[in-house]
Amino acid sequence: MISATWESTNVGNGHQPAINAIQLVKVLPVVVQPSLGVAFSAGNLSISWPASANGFVLESSSTLGATANWLVVAGSPNPITGAGSINVSTSTGGNRFYRLKK
Repeated sequence: MISATWESTNVGNGHQPAINAIQLVKVLPVVVQPSLGVAFSAGNLSISWPASANGFVLESSSTLGATANWLVVAGSPNPITGAGSINVSTSTGGNRFYRLKK
């Protein structure tokens, strides 16, 4: 139920103006995407995530765009349950792209 209450500042004025529109707005919570940390050492890539990544999964793809085939990174928690990291070998060559997905 929606009700409109008019508060007149004019004493004795009992006229209410017509309501010609009502706009309902649903306010959604702001979701801040956690970010990945990356470090390179001894031929391995260390990918880390903060505790705010709880519920996300770490995915990788060799391409970006509509044709990208995102797969869960082997050995990573699925889903992530807190701050952590994983070492990924770079010996396979080629490009790899990583993301957190919920």
